[in-house]
Amino acid sequence: MGLQGTLKSLNFTSFPDLVHLDLTNFTLFGTIPSQISSFLKLRFLSLTYNQLSGEIPSEITLLTSLQFLYLGANNFSGSIPSGIGNINHLIEVDLSYNNLNGSIPASLGDLYNLTCLNLSVNALSSSIPVEIGNLKNLIELYLYNNSLSGSIPASTFGNLTKLTTLHLYLNNLSGPIPVELGNLASLIDLQLSQNFLTGSIPLSFANLSNLQVLSLYQNQLSGIIPASIGNLKILIVLVMQNNSLTGSIPSTLGNLTKLKLLYLYLNNLSGLIPLEIGNLASLVDLELSQNLLEGSIPLISFTNLSKLEKLHKLKGNISDAFGSYPHLYTIDMRNNKLYGEISANWRNCPNLTSLRMSRNEITSRIPPELWKSTLLQQLDLSSNRLIGEIPKELWKMKALSSLNLSHNQLSGRLRSKIGNLSNLQDLDLSSNNLTGPIPEQLGDCFKMIYRNLGKNRLNGSIPRQMGNLISLQLLLDISHNQLSGEIPSQIGQLRSLETLNISHNILSGSIPSLLEEMLSLTVIDISYTQLEGFHKQ
Repeated sequence: MGLQGTLKSLNFTSFPDLVHLDLTNFTLFGTIPSQISSFLKLRFLSLTYNQLSGEIPSEITLLTSLQFLYLGANNFSGSIPSGIGNINHLIEVDLSYNNLNGSIPASLGDLYNLTCLNLSVNALSSSIPVEIGNLKNLIELYLYNNSLSGSIPASTFGNLTKLTTLHLYLNNLSGPIPVELGNLASLIDLQLSQNFLTGSIPLSFANLSNLQVLSLYQNQLSGIIPASIGNLKILIVLVMQNNSLTGSIPSTLGNLTKLKLLYLYLNNLSGLIPLEIGNLASLVDLELSQNLLEGSIPLISFTNLSKLEKLHKLKGNISDAFGSYPHLYTIDMRNNKLYGEISANWRNCPNLTSLRMSRNEITSRIPPELWKSTLLQQLDLSSNRLIGEIPKELWKMKALSSLNLSHNQLSGRLRSKIGNLSNLQDLDLSSNNLTGPIPEQLGDCFKMIYRNLGKNRLNGSIPRQMGNLISLQLLLDISHNQLSGEIPSQIGQLRSLETLNISHNILSGSIPSLLEEMLSLTVIDISYTQLEGFHKQ
């Protein structure tokens, strides 16, 4: 057609009988010419995934035969043509992912045949027009990521009984959630998150027997989680975090056996974690943190969650809290009041890549069986009360990129096998009771960018192989030990290092002049040693 990147060169009058025009992803730019009104028989128009700009011309409302209008993923601005309701044969409308502003035209309520309306990801403002309630055939409604305000009109949405998908999230909607939403028996996906909605979760939601996704997070909802939520037997996603919900977690949640994602964190929930959570055999991701929950982890129930992939913050005795989780890849229980011992059963998590349990009250040895989690990349057990030696099996975990065992009561010597951790980037063993020399094999960890062995009882000399760690960038801290001898000149090869702390040791001799070539250094601490001035190499 000789479009040459725009629609200007298209001779619209040459196609009086055109019924289908699909120019999706055609790299078009410029505006839609007003001559588009010549396509009087057009039923299908798609200009999605282009770079068209300007306003949507009002002449498009003259295409009264149009059934499918797709203008999404462009750069259109201005308002939606007020006469859009004149195209009364429209079945689907997609104007999403543009820069449209102004209000949603009330005339949209005249499109009685409409089954799908997508106005998401624009800059539409004002309230949702009550006329939307006239769209009795509407199946999917997407208004998310705009600047819509006011309340969700109760009478409007209560009439849309064929609706399966309702996305109103990421707006400025306020007021209560209408109880009339409970009349939408066909609803499968309901997302009202990231607004300013208040009040309680309607009891009428128990009627939504086809619901699979319920997203209410980041609002200002209060009151209890209704026990009747347990009636939603095919629910897959339930996310209510970051509200002001109170009361206990209802035991009826255990009825949601198809649930894969449960987020209730950042609320004011209290009481015990119900044993019935263990019935959620399909659960993949569980997050209950930052509430007022009490008591221990329900040991028996949690061992049934074999499909769990992510486990977030909980409280209680962890000694026998976990069984076999073949799909679990993340355990994040930092900053809690967990106590007891790390169970050897955790070897039964073959897909575990991240285990973070710092800042708890765990008192045990590190179980050597952990090494069987061969995919583990991040291990953080810092700020607990761990005792005993670091098991030699730990140095077999070649996938480790970050190891933090700092601020514990670990003792014994570092083994030469530590050099097997060829992918290690971050190593923090500080603030323990480690003794013996620094293994020269640490110089084989070529990817290391952060190393902290400070505040131990390490002795002997600084191995010259430390100069092999040319990737070391953020920190090298071996302070507060009992290291002696001279600083090896090879340290000067760490040209990317930003912070060097070798203070509080028994080091002697001169400071290698090669340190003057470590131009990336911003902090250097060599205090409380017996070092003298610089000497030339």
